[in-house]
Amino acid sequence: MRILIVDDEEGMRSLLEDFLGELNHGVLTATNGEEALARLRQAKVDVVMTDRSMPVMSGDELVRRISRERPHLPIIMLTADVLSGEQREELIKAGVVAFIKKPFNLSSLADVLGHL
Repeated sequence: MRILIVDDEEGMRSLLEDFLGELNHGVLTATNGEEALARLRQAKVDVVMTDRSMPVMSGDELVRRISRERPHLPIIMLTADVLSGEQREELIKAGVVAFIKKPFNLSSLADVLGHL
């Protein structure tokens, strides 16, 4: 599976890239939403994993934009935020298949990926 990681924190990108590489997933990274959209236009990606809170473009906006361009692409959202039911519903309609609460256990992430 080829996964695009979108996070403005270098440490988080590196951690996820190393972990997912150990699980034999192909990994692309992006530091913000604009870069992520460019990567999606250049390469085949099976899953997007994005942070919610980022400068330049929020994770919510990125999800909406991906939904318009690649409506069936599954998205995993990483967030420390508490989301209302309405926010969750909107993001699910736009393609979020799982929410992972930060901080998270890497094995829970592996479980989510195993169900895609």
